[in-house]
Amino acid sequence: MRTITHIVVHHTGSDSSTVERIRRVHKAKGWSDIGYHAVIYADGSVHDGRAKGVPGAHVRGFNRSTLAAAMVGDLNRHPPTEAQLKAAIWLCASWARKAGIDAGKVVGHRETKGLVPRAMATKKSCPGTCVDMYLFRSGVTEQLRVIGGGGLG
Repeated sequence: MRTITHIVVHHTGSDSSTVERIRRVHKAKGWSDIGYHAVIYADGSVHDGRAKGVPGAHVRGFNRSTLAAAMVGDLNRHPPTEAQLKAAIWLCASWARKAGIDAGKVVGHRETKGLVPRAMATKKSCPGTCVDMYLFRSGVTEQLRVIGGGGLG
């Protein structure tokens, strides 16, 4: 079983994305499956992507020890829906609790620059400029208090 050290939050960049469409695009790139472990639709529904035990394909140089959640939408143009944001926070808190990590280890794709080799650093704004990752992590911290567990230090 692999050790999870971080959870990475993404957006799909398209309001019409579905798990099936993302899977087709990622497989067309030569990947074995969809790169994300879960996809959160605008209605707040959470859909399984890649199996949790299998490293994702979502942050070059940082897949082995991470789980990835992607919110559907172009979150550079508009914020996630309230239902989507709540579901994403709940999902990340649930994963963090199971992995024994705190909310500080929940990062946006754009925040991985210091966690990967410089040559692999992203130039993306993912999970979108309309997502405040400080507020997102505060929500994860609150949810961890509700569900218990996780490294709350």
